[in-house]
Amino acid sequence: MTDPVLARAQAAGVRDIEELIAEAPPPPPAGGNGGPSMEPGFPALERIGRVVFADRWIGKLGAEIGVHDKTIRRWGEGEGSPSERAMTKARTWALTTAQALLRAVGEDDLAADVGAVLRRHLAPDEATVAATWAETQARVNAKVAADAQAGRDGWAEIDAKAEARRAAKAARAAASAQK
Repeated sequence: MTDPVLARAQAAGVRDIEELIAEAPPPPPAGGNGGPSMEPGFPALERIGRVVFADRWIGKLGAEIGVHDKTIRRWGEGEGSPSERAMTKARTWALTTAQALLRAVGEDDLAADVGAVLRRHLAPDEATVAATWAETQARVNAKVAADAQAGRDGWAEIDAKAEARRAAKAARAAASAQK
């Protein structure tokens, strides 16, 4: 027995979702604009390393970005993947190296362009900065309010500790001067 809703849909030319998916064009390449993806991943790290260091890239790139070569080999074998921090270090190092090479061959205008890309790459996102600032400000305000409610002056404690450190430093200096 056929479902009447399905029969009406087929009669009206409505096709099954699975048919539509099977006929859909493939998704765009990983980078979205046709370029390679720069998401944290071993292939992106490998591209950066091989361009500069050729076949012996793992140890050399690892030393530049502060990652042990055994860790990079594990990533290549599929055991985990590079962190966003490792990828940021690799991208920053690659852009800085490209800029230095361009300056070395007298291509200062191209080096300036790479410098602009590097600055954009390193610039924090304004929304993230604003959110972090608001979160920090809220924590400070909560601490000040809690101190006031408890009858404490948080700044007075900080000043007293700083004064105690200065006094201890002066006492050590006086003791060493007497020797």
